Amino acid sequence: MSERKVLNKYYPPDFDPSKIPKLKLPKDRQYVVRLMAPFNM
Repeated sequence: MSERKVLNKYYPPDFDPSKIPKLKLPKDRQYVVRLMAPFNM
């Protein structure tokens, strides 16, 4: 049960963080927001 509470993760010795691709986010990003209302609008 305590495996999910661990703070330091295991990184293999050949792990290279520079090989991870960066996410390219657009500047004018619009988020879709769902309204959770208890009635129809």
